Parts: sequence; C-alpha cells; structure tokens
Amino acid sequence: MTEATQRPWDVEFAATKSYDLIYSGSRMDSTTIARVPWTGKAEDRANTELIVKAVNNLDVLVAALEAVES
Repeated sequence: MTEATQRPWDVEFAATKSYDLIYSGSRMDSTTIARVPWTGKAEDRANTELIVKAVNNLDVLVAALEAVES
C-alpha cells in the first residue's frame, strides 16, 4: 500500500463560490486533497465535514477494531 497524504486534514469552507477545499499541511504550504462541491445545500457541508472527520480519526478507529479483534 502506498503512503497516504499526511494528516491531519483540514478544510476551508467556501474556498470559492462553488466548492469547499480539503487540504493537508499548513494553509500556506498545503497539499490539496479534494474540492467538494458547494451548492448551498446543508448536505454539501456535512459531506465535507464527514470526510475530514473520518480521515483524521482513522488511526483511532483502526486501533479500536484491532482491539476488538484480539
């Protein structure tokens, strides 16, 4: 498996009028991960928040599953 982009990921809501920006690293020296469409619907913002939360909590979730498995 290849290395994933460094975490934590962060988000800039309404980076433009059409999308939220998910990135890794400091805002000045960042790597763009994704541009999530922003149409003004609440679910757009919720999707962006869910992506970032899931990625940033991956290690904790995997550790919990491994603890249950053993």
